[in-house]
Amino acid sequence: MSDSPLTIFTPAYNRAHTLPRLHDSLLAQTDMGFEWLVVDDGSNDGTGDLVRGWAEGSPFPVRYLWQENSGKHVAHNLGAREAWGRLFMCVDSDDWLESDAVATISRDATALDTGAGFLYPKLFATQTALDTSAWFPSGTSAVELAEMRMRYGLVIETAIVFDTETLRRHPFSVVEGERYMPEESAYYDFRTPEVFHVHAECFYRCEYLEGGLTKNIWANWYHNPVGTKLVLRKRYEAACRYSTPRGLRERVSAVVGIESLNMALGMDAGDGVPSGRALAGVLIPLSRHAERERYGGSYAD
Repeated sequence: MSDSPLTIFTPAYNRAHTLPRLHDSLLAQTDMGFEWLVVDDGSNDGTGDLVRGWAEGSPFPVRYLWQENSGKHVAHNLGAREAWGRLFMCVDSDDWLESDAVATISRDATALDTGAGFLYPKLFATQTALDTSAWFPSGTSAVELAEMRMRYGLVIETAIVFDTETLRRHPFSVVEGERYMPEESAYYDFRTPEVFHVHAECFYRCEYLEGGLTKNIWANWYHNPVGTKLVLRKRYEAACRYSTPRGLRERVSAVVGIESLNMALGMDAGDGVPSGRALAGVLIPLSRHAERERYGGSYAD
C-alpha cells in the first residue's frame, strides 16, 4: 500500500470517450501528491484497457478496480475501502480538474482538523467565475454536510474532499436489486465533529452528459424506489433538526418526494412517509402535481 496524501476516485461506466480529458487534467497537475483510483462499474467499452495503459510510466499511481454493474454508490463504497490517500475526492468520469487542484487541496490540508474535510464549488464548462450569491455567505468557516441544504439552501454543485477514515464510517446504503442511490444518502450521517471547511477556489469543472445520473434523476427515482424513499426519509429526519422555514420546506419536500413516487408506482398512500398518512394526506395536491411533472407515465415499463 502506498501512502498518498490524496485519492482522486473516479467511478466509470462506459466512459472511455470522456476519461482522456480527465486523465489529461491529472497529468497537468502542478502537485503530483495523489493517486488516481478508477472503479469500473462493469463497462464493456474498453475502459479497463485504457486505464491500465495509462498506469504504465505514470507520474502518479493509477489503480484500476472492476465490479459487476452495481451503481455509482457501490463503486464509491469500494473506492473508499481501497483508497490509499488520507483524503478522498470523487471526480466523475465526465469532469476534469484545473492544474492547481491538488496543490490547492494540499495547501488547505496543512491546517485540517482530524476527521474533517473540505467543500469547494464546481464550475460548469461554460462558466468563467463563481456566482458568489450561490455559495456560502462570506465568513462561513465549517459546516455539517446537511447544513448545505437545510441551513443555507445551496443547490450549487459541490466538490467534497473527505477524510478517508471518516468516509469509511458512513458508506452508502445498498438495496438488493437496485443500482442507484441518491448521493445525499450518506451525507446526512456526517455530524459534528465530522465537519467540512468551506473554500471558494474553483478548480473542479463539470459537464452533464445525456446518459448521466443527474440528467436522469426522475427515471432513476422511479426505477429505484426503495433506495430513493430511504434517502427521502433521511432528508425528512435531518430537516426535523432545523426549526426554521427552510427546515419545514425540506420536510415537505421529502414527503412530497415519497408520496409522488408512491402515486407514480401505484403504491399505497403514505408508504414510507416518516410522519405517517396524516401529513401525506394534507400534501396530496402537491404530491399529485409533482407526480405529473416528474413522471407523467413516461417511465412505466
